[in-house]
Amino acid sequence: MRIDKRLKADFTWVLSGNVLYSACQWGIVLIIAKLGSPAQVGEYALGMAVCAPILLFANLQLRVLLASDVKDQFTFGQYLSFRLVSLGAALLVIGAVTAWTQPDWSRGRVIILVGLAQSLEYLRDIYYGLM
Repeated sequence: MRIDKRLKADFTWVLSGNVLYSACQWGIVLIIAKLGSPAQVGEYALGMAVCAPILLFANLQLRVLLASDVKDQFTFGQYLSFRLVSLGAALLVIGAVTAWTQPDWSRGRVIILVGLAQSLEYLRDIYYGLM
């Protein structure tokens, strides 16, 4: 009986956290649309379209691996080091893709900044897995 209540509480927290995260992501686009121009919204969408697949691949689901490592085969420092290396490699790939595909650096800067912001989110993700 206690497990059912705990499971419901955990599910509620995870669901509310994901809803809040999605609302914040939507809020970012809304703020850019209200304070900026449609071109800036497009540049942000381009940055997300370029960076998201690369960073999702570099993510390697380390949060899930860390959270499910019940035998403590690896330390948190090892997970963090691997995450930093994979994010660094992903940022290099994002920079290369940007240099190869963008003729002007006004859009290229936006793509790289979006990649840096997303990298910080994935760095936060490994600490979330620790908790």
